[in-house]
Amino acid sequence: MTTREPREGELNGDHYFFVTVEEFKQRVRDEDFLEWANVYECYYGTLKKTIEDSLASGQKLLKDIDIQGAEALMSLLPKENMTSIFIAPPSLTDLKKRLMNRDSESPEALSKRLSEAEIEMSGMDLFDEVIVNDVLEDAYLDFKGILLR
Repeated sequence: MTTREPREGELNGDHYFFVTVEEFKQRVRDEDFLEWANVYECYYGTLKKTIEDSLASGQKLLKDIDIQGAEALMSLLPKENMTSIFIAPPSLTDLKKRLMNRDSESPEALSKRLSEAEIEMSGMDLFDEVIVNDVLEDAYLDFKGILLR
């Protein structure tokens, strides 16, 4: 669930549940989230019910979350039930180039993202696996290998 605006092609209920800040904060008060965080001035959270229902039906889940959310999940879920993977850019310089090529953020937002990325990258050692996303095909194969274990 998130309070950010949908990007082009994203569908509510498919990619995320897009909600207002007020609705998100009510869900926090109702303790509906397994984890939640404010990331780049938008709220993101993982609904408890979604995870519980999926695990109860025997499904394996793949979550794409920031380091705050990952740390929360790692502290809540049994180690044998999860594998944590940190996907890192080759360097902060490369990340800056990639973000600048997207041309989707103001200079202030770009600066904030890079500062946050530096902090997040310092936490890579908390994860079971680290994939450096230098060559996309290689990173994909590394990721696929981890998932197929």
